[in-house]
Amino acid sequence: MGAGVNVAWTQNPLNWAISYTSFPLFIVIPAARAFLTEGQPSVLMLGSGVLVMELGAAAKPIGFAYSSNAAMTIYNSLVFISALCHLGGVALTAWRPTKLRQAAMWLTVSYAGVTVHGKRIFRQLIHFLEFTSGNY
Repeated sequence: MGAGVNVAWTQNPLNWAISYTSFPLFIVIPAARAFLTEGQPSVLMLGSGVLVMELGAAAKPIGFAYSSNAAMTIYNSLVFISALCHLGGVALTAWRPTKLRQAAMWLTVSYAGVTVHGKRIFRQLIHFLEFTSGNY
């Protein structure tokens, strides 16, 4: 572990898990239900964006194994992608409201894609941080 590791993250993992990973589920699950009933893409993008942010919060302690800068870079990068999801949801419905058919398929593809690509982005960021810090 790096010299600048925040000890609070390693002392109380239960507090971290409750604070950063369980509360977003109160947004992701209702957003999924609302999308399944109404089919609005803005609600789908809201849920996807919150899921990306949750992945960033879950990956942040792993980043502390490298350094506190790595942890913040990972979290901030995924929050930026989350904001792009939210912006995409607004852009999709700004001019005229649309409904997507086959809502279950869209929800499955979106949430699975967010999870797979979020994990991939996390790996790429770790590789980039190792390469730039000279620890490769």
